[in-house]
Amino acid sequence: MRESGPPPERFSGVERGERQDRPVAQEPVAQEPDSHARKDPLHVASLEKAFRVMGAFSSGRRDLGITEIAEATGLTKSAAQRFVHTLTALGYLERDEETRRYAPGIRLLDLGFLYLRHDALAERASPFLVAASERCGERVNLSEFDGSDIVYTFRIPKRTMGYINTVVGRRLPAFATSGGRAVLAALPEDEALRIVTQAERKALTPRTVTDVDSIMAGVADARRLGYAFTDSEILLGELAVAAAVLDHRGHPVGAVHISVSNGAWSEARVREDLAPLAMETAQTISRPGPSTRRRRE
Repeated sequence: MRESGPPPERFSGVERGERQDRPVAQEPVAQEPDSHARKDPLHVASLEKAFRVMGAFSSGRRDLGITEIAEATGLTKSAAQRFVHTLTALGYLERDEETRRYAPGIRLLDLGFLYLRHDALAERASPFLVAASERCGERVNLSEFDGSDIVYTFRIPKRTMGYINTVVGRRLPAFATSGGRAVLAALPEDEALRIVTQAERKALTPRTVTDVDSIMAGVADARRLGYAFTDSEILLGELAVAAAVLDHRGHPVGAVHISVSNGAWSEARVREDLAPLAMETAQTISRPGPSTRRRRE
């Protein structure tokens, strides 16, 4: 929100409880390496930095101060404040008047809705995901593959699920999720190995597998079985199976996940009852290639 009043005075502190609506003293502009700008004359470095500021909030913290944003983005404090001020004026960040700290603004939902509104995969998948959820009575989700991560784009939760586990848009590392490993299993082995090796393999629970060889063994199992299985690697007590969704070229673009509690389900029952449902649903959603269509005609 824009603020009115007398011209701002300069100040040096930007920690919690200190004035952040006044411009910080100008600092020497850091000479940041910009490989994109060097390689691509159309690259807009300031736009990249604005998105870097928004990305600082992906750490899971509810709010951040200017100093924390600068540290997370590699920007100077004065540059970080200029980007934060602009993003706040546009509604993409919100400022707490008491703490003078910043959090993502509701205007960001416009961008998320814009993507989901035009997401052909989620639109095509939704009736099949609903049908699968009705058949098994459990959580059924669609994720889409993005780099070394998966992003949930359609989720059918159970009533007992926590909010953060149900929200669309949640991003998780592919190496640790059933859907991610199902996607990796549908890629050439060398490409899957490169993605796993280059990923930042942080443990999300005490059960998260982070060793490359062990992860690739799970990927190999998924390639052989047609589905991936995980136990408590993202959420303790959660068993999950997933199968890859393919595009018309046979390339993996996402996965169908079914997740249950280990208090109600055993691994054997999940593999026997839910894995076939995940594979069937993923196959139905996948787009057939020309040769498949000819065989069906």
